[in-house]
Amino acid sequence: AATAYLVYKVARRHVNESVSFMLSAFYLFNPAVLTDSALWGQVDSVFTLFLVLMVLLVTEKKMIPAYFIFALAVFIKPQAFMFTPILIFGIVEHVFLNDYSREKFLKNLLYGLLAIACMFLLSLPFGIDLVIEQYVDTLQSYPYLTINAFNLWGALGQNWTELNLLTSV
Repeated sequence: AATAYLVYKVARRHVNESVSFMLSAFYLFNPAVLTDSALWGQVDSVFTLFLVLMVLLVTEKKMIPAYFIFALAVFIKPQAFMFTPILIFGIVEHVFLNDYSREKFLKNLLYGLLAIACMFLLSLPFGIDLVIEQYVDTLQSYPYLTINAFNLWGALGQNWTELNLLTSV
C-alpha cells in the first residue's frame, strides 16, 4: 500500500488525480505484486519501495536522505547493492558536477559514512560477523544469469545459465 501511495504522489505531480489514482491501483492490484507479496510471502514489495524511494530522492537531488534509504534497502536485502550505480551517478551529478564545493563534498561524505554506520548499528543485535557472513553467502548464492525471471536473459533462452560458463566463453 505504501508503494501504491508513492506512485500516486509522484504521478500527481504530472497528471490529474484520477489518472494518478488509476496508476496507483494498477500497481496495487497487479497480479505479480499480489502473488509475490500476499500469496508467496516475499518482502520484495517492501524492498522495492525503498529502492524506488532512493531513486526518487536521487532525481530530486536529495542525496542525504537517499543515502539512508539505500542503507535500509541494503539492510532489507543485499541485492540492493545492484542499484549502487544509481546512487553513485547521483553523487557524481549532484555533488561533483553540480556546483561543486568542498563543504558540499564533506557534508555528503559525512552523511554517507553515517548511513553506513547506521547499517552497522542496526546489525549489532544480530552480531556483525553473522550479518557480514549472511551477506557474503547471499551474494555468492546466485551463480546463474537468471532463474525463472521475466527479463531479457530469460527471453533469450538463458534461464539457469551458469555465470562461470559465460566467463569461460
